[in-house]
Amino acid sequence: MRHRNFLLLFLMIPFVSFIASESRAETTPISNSNFEMIFSTLRQKAKANSPDLKFQESQLKQKTAGRYSSFSKFLPRVDATINQSTSKDYSLLTSGPLGALLGPQYSPTETTLKKWNLQASAPLFRKSVFVQSQVSQDEYNEATVKLSTTKKELFLKLRQTLGQFLLAGYQFQLLQNSLEVTKRQNEEISAGFRLGQKTRLDVLKNEATLKTLEAQLALRLQEKLKSYQALLDFLGIDESELNSLDLLTQANDPNWISSTFQIFVGTETSTQTRPSSEFPREFTRWISLSDKPDLFFRELQKAEPTSLRLLDIQRQIQVSRASQTTVGEWPELSLQGSLSKQSDNWSTTFSSGNLTYSYGIFLNIPIFSWGGGIATFLDERSAKITAETSFEKSKRTLTYELLNQARYLTALQVSVEAQKAALIQQEEIVRLSQKSLDLGRATLTELLNSQKELLDAKIQVSKVQLDLHIATLKFGQDLGFQQEEL
Repeated sequence: MRHRNFLLLFLMIPFVSFIASESRAETTPISNSNFEMIFSTLRQKAKANSPDLKFQESQLKQKTAGRYSSFSKFLPRVDATINQSTSKDYSLLTSGPLGALLGPQYSPTETTLKKWNLQASAPLFRKSVFVQSQVSQDEYNEATVKLSTTKKELFLKLRQTLGQFLLAGYQFQLLQNSLEVTKRQNEEISAGFRLGQKTRLDVLKNEATLKTLEAQLALRLQEKLKSYQALLDFLGIDESELNSLDLLTQANDPNWISSTFQIFVGTETSTQTRPSSEFPREFTRWISLSDKPDLFFRELQKAEPTSLRLLDIQRQIQVSRASQTTVGEWPELSLQGSLSKQSDNWSTTFSSGNLTYSYGIFLNIPIFSWGGGIATFLDERSAKITAETSFEKSKRTLTYELLNQARYLTALQVSVEAQKAALIQQEEIVRLSQKSLDLGRATLTELLNSQKELLDAKIQVSKVQLDLHIATLKFGQDLGFQQEEL
């Protein structure tokens, strides 16, 4: 029996050494500059290939041209007309008494005339021009805000997709480490069973655990590949275009994936690729107001975040478009003039002298329009009321979304702190289990179980850290504090 115990101890030495090294090993972190280079490359790819960004940029160009086009309606307009016409006019003969006076001996002849004409006009007051100019300006403002918002949203989307890939790779490595530990445990239990120190039940339980971990690892591998493909789809590129970064290969390196994920979520310092892992100073007041909705709403109105300003611009566009229904009911005041000359040959037509001209101020007052009048003003009024009602509803929805985001951030912060505390406790349990094993007061199974729980705690912490990081970015963008764009 003593010989069997000695043999079992001899077989356990390399495995115990491995466990100790696993629990005490420290990863060698990659440099922040390396990570920033990776993120900068991905950022450039996303900026160059994003269809949403290209669409918003083209929209801004279109609205810029539309703004100048509507402004040009305030400026004078000059039209030139050159024509040659042939006519034969019997209107004198058919004009009642005048035709009888001329008698049947009058016979009109066919006449060909050449004419040029210059017509100039300048609006002094034209309601349609003012309304269209306001609509164009509001649409330009909307396109400007949307472009900036799209850049920020794409930056957040890049952080999300890259974060999901790093999280999947990090959790895959944690499970892979756990699987290696379980395999070595299986060797120890099998050796103990052959020596009569372990039961068949111990062997079956450990093999069942091993199979479970293998199944989980296969699923984690698919999650990692899926998240990598999602990153490629977001960037709009093929895998070959990221060969220089070699992300998939580096993600298989435990040291690389661990350090990169820690930098990403903020447990290690980085300069330009992430906000602080703690709430920025600007957030403190908003987080403290999350349990005071009325005060939160009032302060939000004062802050005028970008998302709320966009809603107000869209409301103004709807109001201005509603005004377009009644522009035909308003008087128009304009300055008009014309200059012309006609003759029976072109040389005389373009010679100096004998020019016909006219100019004056014209006031056009609409008196009656079938189907217009009061009906158009009622239509305008109803459309404006609808725009205001829609704006208030959207503003209230947005405000509650921001309030819920603030509460969610508070819950995430509490969760992160709780998970970190649990992780520290689990690390202490592993340390004490290792020490107890060295003193013969604990079994190897107890040590391995505590290490498995430590790995599970690391997985949970990594997930909630990423959730907090993304939620902090989104809240900052919606409030206008986070200005980083793609």
